[in-house]
Amino acid sequence: MGSLGSLGSLGHFCNIGFGVRRYLNEPEVARAVHMVEDAATQRTVAEMLTVSRSVLARIWIEFLETGRYTGRRPGQGRGRAS
Repeated sequence: MGSLGSLGSLGHFCNIGFGVRRYLNEPEVARAVHMVEDAATQRTVAEMLTVSRSVLARIWIEFLETGRYTGRRPGQGRGRAS
């Protein structure tokens, strides 16, 4: 039961396996928003774009609140250490 093959298939089913990204670039964000607007479920879109569902949910909430999906604005990130 401890084989890596069974973990890989379980990871694919749960969308938590290898290769799941934590961000999308701007064209992918636009595509994701349009897909959800066109009645695709967030889960389906997340699986198609190999991104976690929480990332897609954050993108969708940002779009609903601001009406934009352009991603981060300049200067919006972790500050520099020095």
